[in-house]
Amino acid sequence: MDNAYQGYEMIYDIVILTTAIDRPELHSKVFDRYKNYIGEVKCKWIITVNNITDRVSETEEQLRFLLQDYDLQIQTFTTGGSRIDWYNSVKYCINQANTIVPKFGYLWLEDDWMCDTGHLKDDIKLLSEENCHISLANRNEVSFNPGLWDIYSFNHLMFHSINNPEDSLGMRYVDGINTNPERICCPFPEATKFVKSFKSVNRFYDIGREWQQQTINTRTFNIN
Repeated sequence: MDNAYQGYEMIYDIVILTTAIDRPELHSKVFDRYKNYIGEVKCKWIITVNNITDRVSETEEQLRFLLQDYDLQIQTFTTGGSRIDWYNSVKYCINQANTIVPKFGYLWLEDDWMCDTGHLKDDIKLLSEENCHISLANRNEVSFNPGLWDIYSFNHLMFHSINNPEDSLGMRYVDGINTNPERICCPFPEATKFVKSFKSVNRFYDIGREWQQQTINTRTFNIN
């Protein structure tokens, strides 16, 4: 563990971070699968909800119902649809998560993936050493796809980078209000080379692109 966190009380096994938009019809499909994957692992869940379809209140109400068994923190926004909206949501989640020190690490899990197989209690065993990242979407690079971060990698790649983009490994992607938070925190190949241990398993697949094609017909951060 990073020495900066020595002495903290670890009351959660995992902290989950989710940046979402207001699409409750999709959430009704994915979050039950998320709960099956999480099982009995003790979690703190931090969620942001941005406004794309003017259904933020409905989305928040539904999430509080679906996730009532978790220690849940939801931050809603009246805006959405731009890179800066996404950046601010990512920054909020990361900064809130960084105030909590979990026993094992952090799970980045956005709102538009389907869980195909597996259990979190088994996957957290893969976080067996410091500076480790586990892709849960069968990827070969560190990214914002579903993944597990140990405390060290989260602090150095996520927390430091989102708050100091000009001093991050992804500094070349800084572009004002158009800055992509994923490229700041997870530039390729720098982020993948940074982690000491990278592993990949196949647990989740993307269903957000299909939703986009059927509804807004663009990426959720390219509307405005």
